[in-house]
Amino acid sequence: MFRPDKDRLDYGTLMAPPDGYQLSRAIGTTYSLELEALLGIPVALSFAQSVEVSQKRDRIYLIEALRRSTEHIKVYCQKGKIHVPKAQYPLYALLENMITQVNNNPYSFHPKVWILRYVHQGNQKDVKFRLLVLSRNLTFDRSWDVSMCVDGTVGTRKIKSNQPLVDFVTYLIKQADFDGSQEFTKELYKVEFDLKDDRKSLFQSIDFYPIGIPNYAYEQDLLQTDYENLLIISPFLTDQTVKNLNYRNRGKTNTYLFSRQEELLKLKRNTLEGIQAYHLKELIVEGEKIIDSEDANHKEQDIHAKVYIGEHDQQTDVYLGSANCSYNAFHGNVEFLVKLSVDSNYLKVSDVVRDLLPEDEKKQYFEPFIPSTNQDQEVDETKQAKKMLEQKIRELCKLSIHGNVIKNGEHYNLIVESEEIVMLEDMSITVYPLTTSGLKREYKPYLSFEKLTEQEITRFFVFECRYMEESEKILLKINVSNIPENREKNILKAIISNKQAFLAYMNFLLGDGSVMDFLEAQLEPKETDQSVSLSRNPVIKKDMFEKMLKAAANEPFKLKTIGDVMEFFADEEEIVPKDFKSLYEEFSKFAR
Repeated sequence: MFRPDKDRLDYGTLMAPPDGYQLSRAIGTTYSLELEALLGIPVALSFAQSVEVSQKRDRIYLIEALRRSTEHIKVYCQKGKIHVPKAQYPLYALLENMITQVNNNPYSFHPKVWILRYVHQGNQKDVKFRLLVLSRNLTFDRSWDVSMCVDGTVGTRKIKSNQPLVDFVTYLIKQADFDGSQEFTKELYKVEFDLKDDRKSLFQSIDFYPIGIPNYAYEQDLLQTDYENLLIISPFLTDQTVKNLNYRNRGKTNTYLFSRQEELLKLKRNTLEGIQAYHLKELIVEGEKIIDSEDANHKEQDIHAKVYIGEHDQQTDVYLGSANCSYNAFHGNVEFLVKLSVDSNYLKVSDVVRDLLPEDEKKQYFEPFIPSTNQDQEVDETKQAKKMLEQKIRELCKLSIHGNVIKNGEHYNLIVESEEIVMLEDMSITVYPLTTSGLKREYKPYLSFEKLTEQEITRFFVFECRYMEESEKILLKINVSNIPENREKNILKAIISNKQAFLAYMNFLLGDGSVMDFLEAQLEPKETDQSVSLSRNPVIKKDMFEKMLKAAANEPFKLKTIGDVMEFFADEEEIVPKDFKSLYEEFSKFAR
């Protein structure tokens, strides 16, 4: 269960619908968010692909996945923690309505949870739910994380133990509602989660612990139970929280702590008494840099998992989720933990320790922590300038900021207005739309970005904040009025911009999930001939006819998808070949 060399999971695979089902609704939470990673979620939910999609190679997957599912996905993240992407893609505009920023200042909105509702393709009353509880944010971070995935079916009665999960979703709905939210929570109350897997039924019960939302304070079982053995895995630590958890256990048997070396160095010597502490070897953390020291994009691979395992009264409790072993995690942050319980005869703390510290030296990723001679000295965690800048960024996230689009001939002006922020001496803030860094403006309560194209209109704005030697970029989504009604549609049309690309798209929708190489290449056609027709491409015409015939006989929902796309591109004669329309009309009666 905790063997790093074998127990590996893929984010996309965890989210992929069960066979025969399709996504109906997905709500997710994350502290930080990368737009590139979010682009991959619809692909994972539609095609069971990895979330790490290529903008060029997998463009056809992206187009269809976004068209299918963005209106069914809602992601809640900490305001001010959307990463500024390295490159701008027009498709980012299609993510705007999916994202809700939560402002939990001065604390953090920190849960990492997905709740997914699937319906059977042949029977809309056949519903399945899936719950993912993670320690990983929706980013491409390469640190070591942990996850729990459990499926369930909707029963006929309310299940009392689901109340905290329902209350958590209700809290999210108050931040931003979504279509069908009442039905969603009503069904969630009745979901019977199946703890069995393909091997055996290990865990006996599951309990949910939202922290920091109304009526859910930090006084949870984790801090109140006397454990005989205790294991803590946490990347970030505060001295008092570690001390509180260890105090109840001290002198009884064993307490194990797995964390980052720099965090362990912050703890006082007396806090570490009675604790066996470990951190990842430098060879693991700095592995990418060691292999290729010239690669500027290398990332560390340190601990990011949050796990608490304790034994008491012949029972072992496993808590996992988002909460670090820190003060803020239990005294202000919004977090989410799940508790799985099992008879100690089936799982002990020593079993997990054995997984993490195997006898085989080649598989030993951790090493014992050795306290520094300066362990008890006060550690200056951040420079004063950085602290001051972070404070101003928190103030910036609290401001009411809104925009308005005004038509300007063939272009548009985007006016951004906000409340004032008191600037520090030697501090500056510049602002620009994510779609065009060439329009940087010094921050003022009234800003005008002029002569934007329709594709450059955005709700995403980059704020570059500088104070003395410190700087930080944040991305904020702001409310913008009067966005052109067909902006999203025209963005897709700019990608599927000609008949060659359209035919490639249709071939993909009718295919088995792969695209013929020569057709995929036509998504970026070298020729400018707009007179493409099926009659001029007998191979394509034959292939299209055979696939439509197969779909009519065995997979009529594919024809329904084709119909939706045809409606989307209605009256676009430069994109949809006339003879394709005629071919589809022959089969449209089979669509359902």
